Amino acid sequence: MFTSDSVLAVMYVLGAVQGIFLALALFTSKSSRHKANIYLGGLTLVFVCALVDYFADLTGLTESHIAIRTILWPKEFLYGTLIYFYARELTHPNHYPLSGRQWLHFVPFMLHISVTWPLLFFDAETQAIALTQGDTEHLWLSLWGLLLGDVELYLAIIQLTTYLILSIQLIRTHQERVNQNFSFQENVNLLWLRNLLVGIFLVYFIWLTEELIYLEEGNALLDALLGLSMVALIYCMGFMGLRQPIIFSATQHGNI
Repeated sequence: MFTSDSVLAVMYVLGAVQGIFLALALFTSKSSRHKANIYLGGLTLVFVCALVDYFADLTGLTESHIAIRTILWPKEFLYGTLIYFYARELTHPNHYPLSGRQWLHFVPFMLHISVTWPLLFFDAETQAIALTQGDTEHLWLSLWGLLLGDVELYLAIIQLTTYLILSIQLIRTHQERVNQNFSFQENVNLLWLRNLLVGIFLVYFIWLTEELIYLEEGNALLDALLGLSMVALIYCMGFMGLRQPIIFSATQHGNI
């Protein structure tokens, strides 16, 4: 007999599988928009990792394999960077090569890995204490838990909010250019980018609501809503790619 949890688990799996296929299609696309597609494919895989995380929590895998959460946690600092990079590449094609100072955008992600992944060398109980900020007699473990708790949360909120604001500014600037250049391609780009950002904002709002109101206790309804919103976003991206292939496979650069 199907339960709500089993239905959710199936939805997460379907969303993750769809996301993997979409990411592979974006990574292997041969078009002038290849670099933008790489960023979008990377963002899609981050959503897939989130769905794997939710699936593991829902099915109890996290309890028996705490390393799953430990490995996936740094993904929080990739959302904003990849959203911004995709928006920037779509509005300014080939203007910002991924070299030099551009790699500094990934410093928060790398720092998170340097703080989180060393936990993998400890036993499951120690990892659980640090990841859940549980009470412990060891000061160093308490500080580790604090760093991966409240500090990490607020830094993630600040980082993602900043990149979303920067992406909105890019769209506004691009709107002004589109108004001066009635290119069908650029109008399609702008509409797609707007819709994508609206979808991401909805996911972000649900996540922010749960994190700020329920904190570490969480909320089962918002958990499910957040996971399903990611599934819906992935399927919408795939649907739009099929309906308007020009979004992912433009063959000409726009002079923007």
